[in-house]
Amino acid sequence: MLRVVAFLLSLALALAAIVGGLIAVAGNDATSCMATATGPVDELDVEQSASARVIVAVGQQLGIPTRGLLVALMTARQESGLRNLDYGDRDSLGLFQQRPSMGWGTPEQVRDPAYAAAAFYGGPASPTPNRGLMDVPAWETMQLNDAAQAVQRSGFPDAYARWEVPARQWLSAIASDSAAGGGCPEVSPSSAVAITAAMRWLGAPYAWGGGSLDGPSLGFGSGAGTVGFDCSGLTRYAWAQAGVLLPRVSRDQWNAPGVRVTAMAQIQAGDLLFFASDLHDPSTIFHVALSLGGDAMVEAPQTGDVVKIVEALSSNPYWAPKFIGGLRLAASS
Repeated sequence: MLRVVAFLLSLALALAAIVGGLIAVAGNDATSCMATATGPVDELDVEQSASARVIVAVGQQLGIPTRGLLVALMTARQESGLRNLDYGDRDSLGLFQQRPSMGWGTPEQVRDPAYAAAAFYGGPASPTPNRGLMDVPAWETMQLNDAAQAVQRSGFPDAYARWEVPARQWLSAIASDSAAGGGCPEVSPSSAVAITAAMRWLGAPYAWGGGSLDGPSLGFGSGAGTVGFDCSGLTRYAWAQAGVLLPRVSRDQWNAPGVRVTAMAQIQAGDLLFFASDLHDPSTIFHVALSLGGDAMVEAPQTGDVVKIVEALSSNPYWAPKFIGGLRLAASS
């Protein structure tokens, strides 16, 4: 029972972090802004509902159209029952039963619901070189079952079709939650690009001095021999994808052109978040992260850790007391 409770808590936290930073992508259909609620979805239990919401939220964040969200829900329901399994056929794991030995990621990564969903969707923001749904030629014109099979290559190629009607019901319920809750906060196009870029590297190792304008790079000092990002390397990379060139280190990023945000409650998705050992002295800034909105951030934290999401930031006992302020970059306004 404790193991189940711990899993549900971890999944709920992952969901809270993801949906807190939903990106409204201009031009998408009505499902482009999904619910921030975390309650049960029709005919799904708490665990399954949380999984479904993560899958939809990640898809929305990546600009996946409705058909793609349906394919992902159908696939996860068939492969794992919408449960983040720690077992499967051979080395298959997680919501989509992805195999580390086949290049889908490490065991830890494929059991991260947000990572697993992003890997399934694929496309330019995919965290893995494996072919995802967006990489399947003409997937939009396929039957939903066939699109799922094109990614999964299952020994039971017609097994996904049975979940099409339920998946439509689940997606409708999640979209209805969004309408009842007032929808998603507005996010500028440049902020959306930066967040998507950072989220692509969830699970990448922390490497002191690591991170270039093109992605992870070899660190030095304590990061020697490790390819990854340090905190400012991640934020610099993310905003470079949106055409904004930031200074290399966090203390210099503090002085980049933009609007200073003094209260955590005023932070918006895409803002830079700064943390210092002395809140009255910006020269003591030691960390920078990228806001996902909704009281969550994506960061490269420290040696031995990985790029990850931190949720409930305003009540975090470590980060909240060290928050010196935020910066809304001029290009994100």
